[in-house]
Amino acid sequence: MEGPDRASRRGRGAGLVNAFLLGAGADVWGSGTLVAGAIAIGLVIPVFIFRHFIQDKGVFPPQMLADLSVDGKSIGQPKAGMLPYVALAGGVLSATVAYVIFWT
Repeated sequence: MEGPDRASRRGRGAGLVNAFLLGAGADVWGSGTLVAGAIAIGLVIPVFIFRHFIQDKGVFPPQMLADLSVDGKSIGQPKAGMLPYVALAGGVLSATVAYVIFWT
């Protein structure tokens, strides 16, 4: 059995390969497919803003703690820092590079 660090590295690598393949196959169904998909994904952002800041008043519901913590009371301090944002940027960069290679 492999450790969690190794499994996490494999998952990140597979995610970047997946993003590359997404960019490579972006316009298979027609010109502008990647842009249309990005717009569709962007449409969920106002829904999140409404749910989190207006409906939940900026606080996550207490029922969420039961799913995210071991003791059901706290989720602890975040430890990843900027790494999630670096991973997202890497995925966007990977898809963009593949799109440029295959479609321009």
